[in-house]
Amino acid sequence: MPLTDLETALANAYPQDLEKLAVDLLAERGYDVEPTGTKGTDGGIDALLHDGDRGGVLHVSRTRSDRLRGKLTADAEKAADHAQEYDFFVFVTTADPSGSLRRRLVAEVQEEYGWTVTIWAREQLRNALMTDHQRLAQEHLNIDPELPRDDHRNEIRALRDERLDCVQNRTDLPNEIPNGPAVTVHVIPMSAVTTNETTPPGNLPSIPLFGHPKRVPGGGKIVSDGVVEYNHRFRTAHPDYLYLNEAGWIEGVSTKYFRTNESEPSGVIDPEIDRAITATVHGSLYCFDELGIDTPVFVTAGLLDVEDYTMGSRPSLGFRSGSFPDRFTTDIIELDTLDPSEFEMVHLRPILDRIWYQAGRPNGSPYLPNLDGKTDV
Repeated sequence: MPLTDLETALANAYPQDLEKLAVDLLAERGYDVEPTGTKGTDGGIDALLHDGDRGGVLHVSRTRSDRLRGKLTADAEKAADHAQEYDFFVFVTTADPSGSLRRRLVAEVQEEYGWTVTIWAREQLRNALMTDHQRLAQEHLNIDPELPRDDHRNEIRALRDERLDCVQNRTDLPNEIPNGPAVTVHVIPMSAVTTNETTPPGNLPSIPLFGHPKRVPGGGKIVSDGVVEYNHRFRTAHPDYLYLNEAGWIEGVSTKYFRTNESEPSGVIDPEIDRAITATVHGSLYCFDELGIDTPVFVTAGLLDVEDYTMGSRPSLGFRSGSFPDRFTTDIIELDTLDPSEFEMVHLRPILDRIWYQAGRPNGSPYLPNLDGKTDV
């Protein structure tokens, strides 16, 4: 389910902004709060809390749900090592665990240390900020919870279309590529169009080649606004590249998956394009994991300069090929998972099926399971 603007802002908040939000939220909830001036990320505590005669400690963490247990356990151990004893422990996090996991973690920490434990996860923060503490959402996240939700797909679509113009015209590209047909893949987090946060290019992670899920160690040539990776074996214009922009969005472009027909003005698209698109998105998830980018993340693919091109086929697939327009783009889909270990080609079904529908195959991509659970290739 797509996140609200408020949830997106929480997931992408700077750690120091999240700490200030947590301190002010607990103060408005009736606690006496004594900020310590240290950060949980460097081993300190974020605030001391007092509720009448009871003393407690606050830890704040910007983390993902699959890392919540480890982070909560580590912070609880640090609190237990303090010279001061506590009656309660409050943990504020951007993670969005299931209700059962949150209750289980509360019970585990309470049993281990004898504290009263409260976990404010993303859902609890969202509900509090939407109902009783709207001012804090505006002050710390620059979000008005009362405004209707806008999932910013129009901004993402505009960014995609701008980049397609650049690729098709061979202007403002992070690396030179040959002229001719091209396949494009754009993987764009919502945070890329809703915040002004950027990562200096020198701090961006290694990135994979186009069509490869595994990153190249040390991969990525620094350019003015990001890093780009390409196959260095080619001495002329490289046939493809993968580019990670400082704002967090990824662009993959390749000219390798097309061949011309000498006897006709048309050309043929390599059906392996499905695997290339999937691998490119898969590799992007490792970059997002290192950058700490959270959902929602959107994907779209395009085929450029492919007028009258048809999809390569084989008799066993049994369909009558249809041709493509000069510029063909799929719709923008939201990824169901950002975990690279869980990502599969089927997560891109709407994109891959759309390409094959245009190619004239009514059953969509032959690489994906049909109604019988089987693939045709």
